Amino acid sequence: MKRSAGLATLLVQWAIDEARVVGAELVQLTSDASRKDAHRSYERLGFEASHVGFKLSLTWRTSISCRSRSAVRRWP
Repeated sequence: MKRSAGLATLLVQWAIDEARVVGAELVQLTSDASRKDAHRSYERLGFEASHVGFKLSLTWRTSISCRSRSAVRRWP
């Protein structure tokens, strides 16, 4: 099945419908910023962009220095 076949849209629409059935007041999802086609699909379903996400890679070990109160990143 090719990527643009609409399966994801059907799945998201099903989730929205099920959320309504159980009385949910909000459906929220996250999507990588690079997935512009997916974002357009979500907007067609009525979703609105609402926030910017942040993440911290744990490949580096992060600690807080008590003396300087700044984050120090070290290799594990």
